[in-house]
Amino acid sequence: FQLASQEPLPADEHPVELTEDQPSLHGIHILIVEDILMNRKVVARMLEGWGGQTSIAKDGLEAVKICEEQAFDLILMDIQMPNLDGYDATRRIRKDNGPNADIPIIALTASTRARVRDQVLEVGMNAYVLKPFEPKELYRVIQQHLLAATQSLKEVATTPPPRIAPAPSPDPIPEEEAPEIPLNDEVDMSYLRTLGGGDEEFIKEMVEIFLNQTPGELESLETHVQEQDWEQVKQGA
Repeated sequence: FQLASQEPLPADEHPVELTEDQPSLHGIHILIVEDILMNRKVVARMLEGWGGQTSIAKDGLEAVKICEEQAFDLILMDIQMPNLDGYDATRRIRKDNGPNADIPIIALTASTRARVRDQVLEVGMNAYVLKPFEPKELYRVIQQHLLAATQSLKEVATTPPPRIAPAPSPDPIPEEEAPEIPLNDEVDMSYLRTLGGGDEEFIKEMVEIFLNQTPGELESLETHVQEQDWEQVKQGA
């Protein structure tokens, strides 16, 4: 597995600035468990912009292995992932009695079904954030559970963190494969522009990822529907 750890970097732009009475995430190390590249980059950009340090696991199995070796302050856990989903990964992390057995684990899910919300709590997660999430809501939930678990945010500085640029991509897209990106009024770019904070390179990178990955994902989804493999359809959706 690959452990990608990113430290906050100085820069000029960031999508969501903290107010003077909102503590930064300086000194806080968060593991992002997410199989979709675009989602990983978006979440990491938010966290690093608030001063936090991030590491990446691309599925639940990687998360369990990483958590056996390194301590974190909090985990953001996607639910639907290949190899090992977020539910089973959380169960293993809680049962292992390792360095992360008792830290806050927050689910990232697009589902609003009551059963999903109940199962999140049943397996030992502390809370959930709905996708696509608003930066302010993600920050609020993280802060709430860090304070509840360790009171650690009371010790960090209450001044806003430095603005940063996106961390270098661990999964670069080769230039020869990058498509032309029509950034025009026919495409609603408002959410990406908010996240990008004026960083056009970040916006273009996100669009490139979307255009490169979506056709294959749709083709795979269609195949699973034809085969009536509903478990794979659920994960792909």
